[in-house]
Amino acid sequence: MSITSNTAAQYTASTVSDIYKILFTGDEWATEQRLEVGLDKPRVLPKAKSSQNLFQANVANPRLTNAAGDIAITNRLLEVDRIMSLPKITPEDWRADFPEFQPSGTTLDLVMNPNVMNAVLEVLKNGVNTQIADLVYKGDTLGAAQLLFTDGYSKKFKADAEVVDVANIGIITTANALDILQDITNAVPARMKSIISMMPIYMNKTTWDLVQEADRATQQNSTILQQKDQFSFRGHPLKWMASMTDNELFTTPTGTGKDSNLVRGVWFEGDIDNFLMYREQPADEDWLIALKFSLGFQYRTGEDVIFYLGA
Repeated sequence: MSITSNTAAQYTASTVSDIYKILFTGDEWATEQRLEVGLDKPRVLPKAKSSQNLFQANVANPRLTNAAGDIAITNRLLEVDRIMSLPKITPEDWRADFPEFQPSGTTLDLVMNPNVMNAVLEVLKNGVNTQIADLVYKGDTLGAAQLLFTDGYSKKFKADAEVVDVANIGIITTANALDILQDITNAVPARMKSIISMMPIYMNKTTWDLVQEADRATQQNSTILQQKDQFSFRGHPLKWMASMTDNELFTTPTGTGKDSNLVRGVWFEGDIDNFLMYREQPADEDWLIALKFSLGFQYRTGEDVIFYLGA
C-alpha cells in the first residue's frame, strides 16, 4: 500500500491497508454479511421458491400440459452508491513540538513521517469504521447527513411487504423483552428451524441490557443460555450491534458464506492499492486524504427476515 502526494513521495504503512479492510472485514457487521466485490453495476441476487406439491403421478411422455408445481424465481438488486472520504490535515501543526518530543527522525517532511501519519490514519480508520457500521443498518438516502449515502437494512425491512413482521406489543421493556424474543422465534418458518444456529437475533446495546435484566428478573432457571461468551435464546444466538436502533430486533440467516441472507457490495474507484494524499499547490500546508469507493447493502429475500418494530 502507498500514499501518493503531488511531490511523488511514497509512504508505506499497515494502517493504510487497515482502512481498506474496514470496507471488507473491519466493522461490526462484517462477519454477518456475505461480501460481493466489484459492483460497478447492479448485481442480481436470485431466489427460487415453490409453495406447491412438486410430486405427481408418473407420466410416460411428459409435456408442458402435464406440468405442476411451479417454481418461481425472484430477485433483488444489490446496488452500490458512490461515497468519498476527503478529510483535511495540516502537518505543520506538529512542527513546533516535534523536535522536543520526537526521539528520532526529522521534521523536513512531516506528511511522510510515520509517527505523524499513523496518528492521522488511525483516526480516519476509526471514523470510517463507525460510519460504515451505522450505514449498514440505519442508512437512509432521505435521512440525516451522516446516513444519507445509501439505504440500510432498517429502512429496507420497513418498506418490504414480504418481511415477516412480528406483532407490535410496544416499546421494549424488562416486562416484555422475553415475550418479544419468544414471538420472534415463533415467527420463524418451519422450513428454517433447522438453521436457527446461523440466525442470530440482533438488537442494540440498550435492548441487550433490557433482555439481560428481564432474564435475571424471572427468578427461575435462566431462559437465556450462555456458553463462553455466546448467549442464545431458544437456539438463536443473541448479538448486540452498537449501530442498531432502539426497539428494533430481527433475525435472518447470516454469515460470510453463500447461505447468508445479508449481502454487502463494494466497489473501489481506481487502484485499491493507491491511497491518494495530496495538496493543491506545492507551497500549501493543508493536505487532503482521498478515499473513493461505492457501498451498498441488500438481502436476498424478505420472507427470510423476521422483524420486530416496537412503538
